[in-house]
Amino acid sequence: AGLSHAAMTSRFDRIAAFADIGEFIEQPGRMYSSGMFVRLAFAVAVEIEPDILVVDEALAVGDAAFQARCFRRIREIRDKGCAILFVTHSAEQVLRLCSRAILLENGKLLIDDVARTAIEAYRMMTFSPRTSIHSPPEEQTCINSPHIRNPDCLEFGNRKAEIVRA
Repeated sequence: AGLSHAAMTSRFDRIAAFADIGEFIEQPGRMYSSGMFVRLAFAVAVEIEPDILVVDEALAVGDAAFQARCFRRIREIRDKGCAILFVTHSAEQVLRLCSRAILLENGKLLIDDVARTAIEAYRMMTFSPRTSIHSPPEEQTCINSPHIRNPDCLEFGNRKAEIVRA
């Protein structure tokens, strides 16, 4: 169905203000950078007050002020009952925005739980590639190898520097 021309015209100023791309708002889309295009697309998507909002790494563009506006608007939409599908690799953004998260690996569902649980599993997979999140605790050992982090060992990095006392 979409919005009528009149409905979109009445929302234009709010969309333009949110996107904050200045004089480019009057230019054809082919003149936009990819960042400007995403900013405008996001501004339109959140202005129409959807029932379901899909955000796929869109917040990676723009400055900190634009990202803050986006998060504020997403929270407002969420609080009105909109379902949000937020796709990202940013653990911090998931923790700030989501109450529940799923973790996929190669298209397979690994975790469907509260956000913190999914993020802990994601971090374990990311920083401990030799350790499966499905391994029983007795199979998980402290790995002392560069670029491998085991949360039980509190080690990370290439060992060019070491904190021995705090």
